[in-house]
Amino acid sequence: MYYSPSTKPRTPQRVSSGGTQQRRPRSAARRWTAELPCILFCILSPLFKEFFVKKVNGTVFSGRVFFYILLECITVGILVYLITRLFPKRGVRLGVLIAIDVIGNVYFATEMILYNTFFQQYQGPHMIFDAAGDIVNQGFGGDTVRSVFAYIVEVIALFIPVILLAIFNRRVVRSAQPIKGFRLLMLIIGLASYVLTLILIYTGTDGVPSDKDYYTSSFTITDASERFGLLTGLKLDVKYSIFGKPSQSLATLDNTTIPKDTDKTPDTTDVSTDVHGSSDTGEVTVKPVDPEPVVYTPNALDIDFAARAASDTNSAIKELDEYFAAQTPSMKNKYTGLFKGKNCIYITAESFTPYFVSEEMTPALYKMMNNGFVFTNYYQPAWGVSTSDGEYSGLTGLVPKAGINSMKATPGNNLYTSLGNNFTRLGYFTGAYHPHSYTYYDRNKTHINFGYSEWVALGNGIEVGAPNADPGVTKRWPESDLEAMETIVPWFINKQPFHVYFMSVSGHPLYTFTGNSMSKKNRDLVSNLPYSENVQAYFAANYEFEFAMEYLLDELEKAGILEDTVIVINADHYPYGLDEGFEGNAADYFSEMVGHKIDTNFERHKNQLIIYCASMKEPVIIDDPVYSLDILPTLSNLFGFDFDSRLFTGRDVLDPGTTPLVLFRNYSWITDKGMYNASTKTFTPYDGVTVDDDYVKTVSSVVRSKVYVAAQILETDYYGKLFG
Repeated sequence: MYYSPSTKPRTPQRVSSGGTQQRRPRSAARRWTAELPCILFCILSPLFKEFFVKKVNGTVFSGRVFFYILLECITVGILVYLITRLFPKRGVRLGVLIAIDVIGNVYFATEMILYNTFFQQYQGPHMIFDAAGDIVNQGFGGDTVRSVFAYIVEVIALFIPVILLAIFNRRVVRSAQPIKGFRLLMLIIGLASYVLTLILIYTGTDGVPSDKDYYTSSFTITDASERFGLLTGLKLDVKYSIFGKPSQSLATLDNTTIPKDTDKTPDTTDVSTDVHGSSDTGEVTVKPVDPEPVVYTPNALDIDFAARAASDTNSAIKELDEYFAAQTPSMKNKYTGLFKGKNCIYITAESFTPYFVSEEMTPALYKMMNNGFVFTNYYQPAWGVSTSDGEYSGLTGLVPKAGINSMKATPGNNLYTSLGNNFTRLGYFTGAYHPHSYTYYDRNKTHINFGYSEWVALGNGIEVGAPNADPGVTKRWPESDLEAMETIVPWFINKQPFHVYFMSVSGHPLYTFTGNSMSKKNRDLVSNLPYSENVQAYFAANYEFEFAMEYLLDELEKAGILEDTVIVINADHYPYGLDEGFEGNAADYFSEMVGHKIDTNFERHKNQLIIYCASMKEPVIIDDPVYSLDILPTLSNLFGFDFDSRLFTGRDVLDPGTTPLVLFRNYSWITDKGMYNASTKTFTPYDGVTVDDDYVKTVSSVVRSKVYVAAQILETDYYGKLFG
């Protein structure tokens, strides 16, 4: 830096025993060196946070991922350093640096706590604020405080760098002295680090999707944070929230279909009598099989998608029209209309898993799980918004859109394909019920739009003391599914035909005998089980759901309509309250319950779908991979709806001509050939199965297309465009 004679500062004097002498100004090299502690702090502090949160959340750095995070921390660290240099005074500069670091600590701590408690995934700022509103407004403030205290040591640990900064601040932060060319050099280093990151990402072509895909068109904050670090995930989430995600179209994806097994042929056996028909004497009457095979027609509506595509001017709608025109509908099959005219009770069971079900302990659930349609390879993936996305996937047959609460985005959209709307068009009574708050997740706005004539929950009619609520649900946490069922069954049991939706709550975490009213209520029933307290508490909480199902079956039988009623039970997600790290859990209680260390990419999400009707004399075993998005198209076929199977992400699993596909939030998938782990970029074929070199690429492309199309259906209200 050069000064004019009039502005050149005086040279300070240094006093010594021999008098005064002139202090020589620091050299440029010494001034550069004096800035190194501040630069290193700005880089190492976020790097420490990234390592620490990943460690707490059970994920580790390896190879390319480490370099992504290191380079991002260099880029961000230099940016923060340059910001502090805008303030010459040391005290102000120190205050700015501390403030930025504290804000970073708060964000990292929030993601760490939410990941290990409420969501098991990372959340963008807008989702954090949305979740915070739900948590505070619906009385979960105590759970939030408990979660923070469960991780108080880890939260404090995040502040170690800034605490050290406060202690050794004079060695780290100095007055911002002018240094010729220094800021330019730092800017060049920061930009070089950023450019190198982009080069690595855009050349990372291995895996489907690739690193480039996860960084751009296939971005979700969870996938980006796991691959590139929380800072990159946050940066991209904010950027895409403001400017939109990089455009993706179906034209960029290879929309080939998954290869089908040529040995699968339609089964034309008549099931109209061997499944549910009987004579007056109680003996099954077997009809002779027709000598000619039954010719089945497609489950499709009279919609000319190609003609629509030719006339549509909206590019997004046109693209969807073209996609559906290229899809092959599933076929009607021997189970089509099997349940036509019957009542339907659909239940989303909070944190349900088959591992607590046994003939001795839970006879009602055991009976339903092992009769009717029995699914031996069923999955309920955890999406982005835990329970709400679990409901959405089962009720719509679509992949929830990443980065938002998909259920909350449905009011105003036409949900023509939903069970509620289909049964309403058939003249059924429809009602939806829940033992907890009627406004949580905006269900008071969403569920009526799914076709239910009433939505009744705690606060608008199901609680103790409400008109016609007998006995009513007692307000506590969590509430009783049994009390809810005892209250609502009299409301619908005499309104045949009926379709009822029920969202349970008794199985909700926390799983302790002090923090869960249902666990405490049923503690004596599990005291002899050979498990730790957390697993025992989970069993005890779910006993309440078993009691609710026992009551429901008994009441249906008393009313003489048990054989005329179909009961469907699906989990919203796996019991994440048993995960290691949840609310400070010291052990992996889920693995303890299962009996071995579980795989967190696939096995953790393996669950049980129940489709039970007492009129079925023999169970129907489904061994193919099935998941929650298959429920709606399968039920649509069983109840004989007029529907178009091309409009769902999932499939009718009873049509042998469809190819099994289970996809997960991170683009992993399962077919009848094997499993592809998108996180490790590895495909594991089943024993004795071989596939060609393009199989993984083909299936992954189909998966990406399905995820994209499902998001577009929600964004564009596509069903509204089709059905008005």
